[in-house]
Amino acid sequence: MLVRPADVGDLERVKAVRHAAFTAHAPSAYSPQEVLNLLADLDGDELLDMVNERQLFVAEVHGNVVGCAGWRGEMLRHVYVSPESGRSGIGHPPGGSCGD
Repeated sequence: MLVRPADVGDLERVKAVRHAAFTAHAPSAYSPQEVLNLLADLDGDELLDMVNERQLFVAEVHGNVVGCAGWRGEMLRHVYVSPESGRSGIGHPPGGSCGD
């Protein structure tokens, strides 16, 4: 896995990973209307600003973007892992688990 700063060319894949993650996982925690609201509530300008300010990072496996995470101010933002890459360690810090 390669983690690198996102570039403008990654934005469509980041959006696709986000959509897939919400579609797969949000229904277990949210009502159908809330899921639709989450899917529709994407600030593309914020993503672009994060890319331009080098605040969004992507995880790549075999050249494919499979996850991302970034920050705005002091807030962690846009943390998504594609459902097909779930449980593969992409969301874990190197050398440990999130609970370590």
